[in-house]
Amino acid sequence: TLDSAIERMRKDRDAFMEANRSAAHEKKRAAVQALQRDWLQARHELGELLLYRAQMYAEDGQFAAGVAFLDANAADVADKLGLREARAALLLRAGRHTEAAAAYETLLRINPDNADYHRGYLSARLGGADAAAAPEQYGAVQAHCAALQKAYPGSRLVQVFCLSLLRGADYAALFERVLVAGLRRGVPSMYQVLKPVLDTEERRAAVRALLERILKSLEEHGTFDGRPVGAEGGEREAPSCTLWATLFAAQFYARD
Repeated sequence: TLDSAIERMRKDRDAFMEANRSAAHEKKRAAVQALQRDWLQARHELGELLLYRAQMYAEDGQFAAGVAFLDANAADVADKLGLREARAALLLRAGRHTEAAAAYETLLRINPDNADYHRGYLSARLGGADAAAAPEQYGAVQAHCAALQKAYPGSRLVQVFCLSLLRGADYAALFERVLVAGLRRGVPSMYQVLKPVLDTEERRAAVRALLERILKSLEEHGTFDGRPVGAEGGEREAPSCTLWATLFAAQFYARD
């Protein structure tokens, strides 16, 4: 069984450590190096088994037991990031939302460009894995997205994550800001970046209207916002913006 395999690997680990100490005492450098390699491999394999065992707790619906198991065996898991991720997910599913939010907050400090961390943190803050989709939570989602964009103004992942949550006019306004910024920078992959949030007919209709307006404005005025150059601060965009806007529109309409 998995539990017996874990116990067997613990014994192997202890044997490696004892042999390592003995070899070091005898100053047998080659033996020490070989044992260190064996120990690192054994420790890595033991850690993988422990994380897999925690996953089995989750699959059985024993989320609190999974957290307790990870806490008891944390020292034997070499993959500390994997340990943090598994523990945060178990805390969330166990309904321990305050602890889960703190765990995901730690993960976000490690890597703010991870959509799963953002999703887990928001779910924990709102009180459940599906809470972000609840209509009564939309105000909290709006506030969270505003805070995220302020905290990570240059993160495209954060922008796309927020677009996946926002609706209606909020979605259209953010999509326009993200798209226009990408067109100005000349990002060839802009359509692929935004494709995941073109997932409903309502959203595609909003983007369709936006593209028609942008292309018309660029053709008539050389601007994105419909204002002639010089009128109320309107500035002419670089000619390349028309090229990138046309490319994005072609990719969009090809799949519309």
